[in-house]
Amino acid sequence: MALALILIDLQEWVVERYAPDGGMAAARAAEQARRAFRDPGNLVVHVRHLALDGSDGGPDSSTTHFVDAVTVEDGEPVVNKYDRSAFAGTPLDGMLRDHAVRDVVLAGLVTEGGIASTAIDALRLGYKVSVLLPAIAGNTPQGHRDTLDDLRDRGVTLLERNQASAHRHVRTLRGLLGAHASQRADRGRSGCLTRVTTRACRLAGALRCRLLRRRAGTTASHSGHRLRWLR
Repeated sequence: MALALILIDLQEWVVERYAPDGGMAAARAAEQARRAFRDPGNLVVHVRHLALDGSDGGPDSSTTHFVDAVTVEDGEPVVNKYDRSAFAGTPLDGMLRDHAVRDVVLAGLVTEGGIASTAIDALRLGYKVSVLLPAIAGNTPQGHRDTLDDLRDRGVTLLERNQASAHRHVRTLRGLLGAHASQRADRGRSGCLTRVTTRACRLAGALRCRLLRRRAGTTASHSGHRLRWLR
């Protein structure tokens, strides 16, 4: 069963108009996530918001292009949307089902708009939904907080840096947030991995605990080679 990373509205005009404070930081974090996510079987989807009347010049306009911090590589589909939700009037749902995706991770802009609307529609369609907190930004701090509280109440998983291991796809999501883990690994690789594994144990239960501790033991003894999936 595949996992999809959906990058929403990471466009220059969206950053300038709706997320001038945190938009570019979110875009950079989303790009780190995109690079780490490109494992076999996973899907990366870029979503672009366009004006229904074409007043923005359409998908090929300089007005609507993605921020320079985010790369669209070959094999990463782009979905054009004309409403807040990435599912509204788009082929996104069919695309995900064609790839056997049941779990989606959302990143991008803005929390109160594209992120919230897409998350709610995804839940309605039966997907398990996570939001990658370092890779999103809101229009206002209060709106950002209130929206996340509402999404949490609806059943959306909010992924902090130290919570990625709790997700069913442990290796992939740990990779999404691996920049922070890699910095700590530079100061003590095996010790960092043990701390990450301990947090995962608390969240994932006894069975997952034993699995991750065995993996940690193997990785600690081959840290120079095996820690690359944390980056």
